[in-house]
Amino acid sequence: MLCAIIAVIVTGLIVQPWKQQPWLAWWQWMDAVFGVATLAVALIVWWGELTENWEHNLPKRLRVVFLFDNQPVLVCEDAPLITETDIRAMAQQIGKQMNDNKELSLRPFFEPLLPIIDRQSKTGPVRRYEIRMTLKELPTSLAERRNSDPSLIRKVWPVANGVEQETFEKV
Repeated sequence: MLCAIIAVIVTGLIVQPWKQQPWLAWWQWMDAVFGVATLAVALIVWWGELTENWEHNLPKRLRVVFLFDNQPVLVCEDAPLITETDIRAMAQQIGKQMNDNKELSLRPFFEPLLPIIDRQSKTGPVRRYEIRMTLKELPTSLAERRNSDPSLIRKVWPVANGVEQETFEKV
């Protein structure tokens, strides 16, 4: 692109029509520069739109993190996401399912993070979303486990190919 602009400038300077009026030669030179600049802007906009469409058509995955005392307690990895508009509602539903279909006691604020494009995924590129929600109190099932072993405060539930697994990890 830069080479094309430089070529137009050099051509305009070398092949300058000497017998015409100076302002007319200058205008013809600027006309070519404006034409190339318009083409360059159009190509950049086209490339940006093409990239944006590609990103929005990627499969979407959601990671939900429930925090208690600023520590992750419940984590769901790679939940399939249909659209960005239902992230909060889906996160609450995932939390309910992870808590044996009991409502979680959530604080009224949550932190959705900006999506990233993961090109290293096993299934190809995906668009990853993450939301962090804060719990007012620890779920009963985790509180009981925490009483028996305080290091088991994190419940991880990875979802891959529709297969759900539940594990407890030591922090």
